[in-house]
Amino acid sequence: LYYRLRKYSEALNSFRDRLMLLERFDHRQYEDFAETYDRIGHMYEKMKHDDQARIAYREAMMMEQKSTQFDRSSPSKYQQH
Repeated sequence: LYYRLRKYSEALNSFRDRLMLLERFDHRQYEDFAETYDRIGHMYEKMKHDDQARIAYREAMMMEQKSTQFDRSSPSKYQQH
């Protein structure tokens, strides 16, 4: 919702809140972490915070690699950034 309204800062806060919930309750669902970090990176990118976006995208890739569902024969879906 915030993204569609171009309220990137609010969207970023929402994704950070999601990370905190994942860390607290669902720490083994690396796919969820990867997706959330990817979205955080996208928000930073929209806000022109490229260094922070790269850090978030890198974290998404690391979480994807920890996932049991990660197919090592195919490229990371988070490498495109």
